[in-house]
Amino acid sequence: MRKSILFCWLLVVTSLPAFVQQTSPVNVGESALPSDAPSREQVLKALFEPGKNRREHMRSIFDTLKQQLGERARREGTSADKIKFMEDVLDAALNGVSADELDAIDNAMVRVYQRHFTSADLDAIAAFNTSSAGQKLRNGQKELITHMMQAMDPAQVMVLATKPLPADAPSREQLLKLFDAMQMRKNAALMIGAFKEQSNVAAAKSLKSHGMDPGAADKSTYNPDTDPSLDRTLNAMMVAYQRFFTASEVEAMITFNLSATGQKFLAATPEIAAESAKAMAPMQRRVMEAVFLKIKEYDEQQKNKSGLIHPNRTFPVK
Repeated sequence: MRKSILFCWLLVVTSLPAFVQQTSPVNVGESALPSDAPSREQVLKALFEPGKNRREHMRSIFDTLKQQLGERARREGTSADKIKFMEDVLDAALNGVSADELDAIDNAMVRVYQRHFTSADLDAIAAFNTSSAGQKLRNGQKELITHMMQAMDPAQVMVLATKPLPADAPSREQLLKLFDAMQMRKNAALMIGAFKEQSNVAAAKSLKSHGMDPGAADKSTYNPDTDPSLDRTLNAMMVAYQRFFTASEVEAMITFNLSATGQKFLAATPEIAAESAKAMAPMQRRVMEAVFLKIKEYDEQQKNKSGLIHPNRTFPVK
């Protein structure tokens, strides 16, 4: 259950499709911007659906994750209190993010786009956003996440295997070409590695703040070559993409990613992954603390139910 929760938080942080509209922020300081830098309005228009902000985007993703995880848990016979705990943890994670932190992230994101991309690059992104593939990437996050979660559920995979693909679905060869153009495996590993490093730091600080041994936090470094879940995740993405995008939309994404603007994103990805983790660190520590408290509360409730702790007793029940 806890692995599922951590995976869900990773999906929220990386916003699933490793694509231009969802790139994470970088704290780049206040140095002078290039003369051809895009305006703040151009950047925000590229990042968000009209009339929506980051909290609404995150809430939409969290609600979808809660629904999908809840349905899977019920199919697997998970108890109602564990499902409630899972939902409480996800809510605590989202509610642990303050409006000021979200504003700071948006400001940082604007700065990194302004430093790395020109006004013409943002025009190219805006043009892509009006395409069918661009509209799906901007407006179809809930549906894509639903497909992704289903593709990672063994029971649902068996159901999906009995359903034919849409007539205009992309082939696996097309998707392999797209993933190669996006350097999907490399970039996913970079994001996961950066996230894991900051998670380890946040976990150690949370343990210390509660009088526990910070050394109990995971100190291992991420190695994508020994992580079987990475390939399973990429395979699930392929299954999801086949049912979400059309062949022509995948071709449009391949073309965009191989363009000059797309190549700029690929070149900047290592720096963006490292710097985004730093920019997200304060928020991540707050979220980790909120999740830690929910886990502690749940554990105490379970001890009460098992008779190990009773509000009117100072000794274990025999």
